[in-house]
Amino acid sequence: MGTAGLDVKRLQGLLERQKVVAVLLEGDEAQDHAVLELSSVRQPNLIARLEYENKGFEPRIAVMSVGPIADVSKDSPHSTQTIQLYGSRADDVDKIVQLVQESFLAGVPQRER
Repeated sequence: MGTAGLDVKRLQGLLERQKVVAVLLEGDEAQDHAVLELSSVRQPNLIARLEYENKGFEPRIAVMSVGPIADVSKDSPHSTQTIQLYGSRADDVDKIVQLVQESFLAGVPQRER
């Protein structure tokens, strides 16, 4: 399964330190798109979906949607944040971890992360 050049193993390792589990849901043969599902014991009622897109030119795109677990598949209200990634692709993982901290773990006090 393609991961669009995203170092998923490194991302999963860094997120585990924040008590976030990341599961690769989908990738594609063209290797320009990957989707991960994020969950955390720190946010037991929320789930996040991270979509990463790398078309081979800048900017690369990361979109995170966060919503209640019970309504993931429905058209429920959820927050969505998009970041455009420039520069080295190797830096994308760190930028995505920061996005997860700001968007998914935002309500968790820093000492509990």
